[in-house]
Order: sequence, then structure tokens, then C-alpha cells
Amino acid sequence: MKQIFTPNDLLRFIYKEMGEEEENAIQNQLKTNRDLSQEFRILLDGILILDQGEMTPNSSLIEELKGKLLNRQESSK
Repeated sequence: MKQIFTPNDLLRFIYKEMGEEEENAIQNQLKTNRDLSQEFRILLDGILILDQGEMTPNSSLIEELKGKLLNRQESSK
């Protein structure tokens, strides 16, 4: 019987969050199932793009947090 894998299964495979038996099954499917293989490549590409992105907080958020921290320090004196 052919097992059906979902995008969530592919993500678990990418992040090594599955057992050896399930990992072997998905590897076999990736070799023979063109649609699954394509979905796998799309997910990998998306992960690579996200990993390259640089996230910086909004400057107004930083100022707001600094203000709250200063207020907290002053009130604890």
C-alpha cells in the first residue's frame, strides 16, 4: 500500500522529527513520486529564503520597550 505524505510530513522529514521507518518510507516516495518531490523542493526553497532573511524590530517598538524598562526600574527603587 502506498503511503500518502502531507506537507507537514515533509517538514517533519526536513527537520528530522520522524522515526527511521517513516523516514525511509518518505525517502522512497521522494524517489518515485514526482509531485511529492516537487513539493519537497518548494518547501526547501522556502526554508532557504526564510533563513537568508534578516529580521530587525521596528525602531518605535524598541523605544517603547526601553521606556517600559526604564519605568519598571524607576518604580522598583
